[in-house]
Amino acid sequence: MKNTTEHTRTELIEGLFPDAPSAFVDRLSQPGRQKLYAAEELIFAQGAAVDGIHLIIDGVARLQIERGVGVDWARSGDWLGLVDLIGNRPHKHNARVHSPELDSCYLEKESFFDLVAGFPQIGLPILQRLTSDIHRVEDRLTDWKGAGVSDRLESMFISLRKRFGLDSEGFIRIHLNPGQMADWIGANRTTVYRRLKSLEELGRIEFQQSRVRLLQSPEPKGEYG
Repeated sequence: MKNTTEHTRTELIEGLFPDAPSAFVDRLSQPGRQKLYAAEELIFAQGAAVDGIHLIIDGVARLQIERGVGVDWARSGDWLGLVDLIGNRPHKHNARVHSPELDSCYLEKESFFDLVAGFPQIGLPILQRLTSDIHRVEDRLTDWKGAGVSDRLESMFISLRKRFGLDSEGFIRIHLNPGQMADWIGANRTTVYRRLKSLEELGRIEFQQSRVRLLQSPEPKGEYG
C-alpha cells in the first residue's frame, strides 16, 4: 500500500483547510494519527462504540447499513463517524474503503472536541458542513420516494457528478459496478443492470468498466407517483 510522506500528507491537509493556522495542521499531521486502509477494508462496523472519528485525507469510503443497502460515499475532507459521535450513540453504518486505498487521520473523541474548542474558526465550518451533508442525504431519499429504478439511477448519477466531479474524459470520478449501484438505490442488481442497458440504448449514459458518463441530462419531472 502506498504510504504518503509526512511532507505530502501535510500538503494534503493544508489543501483541505487552506485558511487554517499552522498549529491546526500540525495537530492533524502527527504521524501517530495516520491510519492506512486497503480496498474493501472495514474502517468501522455498525453497532461499534464510537471512540473517535476519521478525517479522510485521501481516498473514498462507502457507507452502508448492515443488510448491504448503500447509504452514501465519503471523500477527502469528510469526517467518518462524526454524526454518531455528536449523537453519543454507536455507529449506525459500516464504513468500508471504496477506493484502491484510503489515508485517514484518526482523532479520539476527546482530541476532536479539544481541536474544535481550540480552533473555533475551523470547528464551526466543520459542523456546518456536517449539517449540509445530512440535509443532502435526506433530500435525496425524499426525492427517491416512489421513484422507479431508472429515475433513481439518473438522480444518483447527478448527485455523484456534483459531489466528485468529472475526469478528463468526462466520466464521473468514482467507479461503481451495478451491484454497488443497486445497494445504494435499494434495487435488485439484475434490474439495475437492465436499466443501465436501457439508459445506454436511449443515449442518456455511457457505461464502461464501472465508469459512467452522462450524455443527456434527465428531463424535468413532476412528483413521483
